[in-house]
Amino acid sequence: MQVSQQSKEEIYDELKERILTLQALPHEKLSENAVARQMHVSRTIVRGALSRLTDEGLITVLPQSGTFVNCISMKKVQQTIYAYNTILARLLEELCSHKLSKEENAQIRETEMRMQSLSGNTEERMQRDSLLIELFARLCQKEYIVSFLNGMNFDLLRVMRLSYDTFAINSFMYSSTAVESMNVINRMLFDYVRKRDVVAAQMLVQNHYNSVMFQTERLKEMYHEYFSG
Repeated sequence: MQVSQQSKEEIYDELKERILTLQALPHEKLSENAVARQMHVSRTIVRGALSRLTDEGLITVLPQSGTFVNCISMKKVQQTIYAYNTILARLLEELCSHKLSKEENAQIRETEMRMQSLSGNTEERMQRDSLLIELFARLCQKEYIVSFLNGMNFDLLRVMRLSYDTFAINSFMYSSTAVESMNVINRMLFDYVRKRDVVAAQMLVQNHYNSVMFQTERLKEMYHEYFSG
């Protein structure tokens, strides 16, 4: 076997991407030897990557059995949604406490246009929430919040991926009508921020994450084997 020059970081990123995009499903076994052969790297590099994924709670090593992708934890999803709601509510309160400057308005407009350019497919729809978080955190000069949320949202990302892929079967999610509906909601949110209507802005965000939680409950019924309490 020819060993490549891929680093432990690159192997870690690739394995993590597989898990978060559900290419590697809950309960799936990740064989150290198989991964090393498939990626043309040494077992030592794979072992280091798997160790990081274990620390992050994405996989579990069972003695005498192997390494397996963890189930989606309902508790973690609930905690993450609560964190998103709470943090966004505070960021919106801070943003709405003053009249936006020209620079702040320009940043909002830039993000709004970028979001409007996104299609309704799964990959691009997954970007919408992160763009909002990044924008509001930057405007409030609290960029560290993005790293904090990114460190705890692994199960929520898998839920959102499963939701988009599942409920897109009817194709509405990918239709121009669905995309425009999302753009309208985004425009409303930005307009509320410009008008300093914090209550209305917070309600829009809260309704969005309430909808995510409702979809999670439905997904748990449909894919109960993927979830844990």
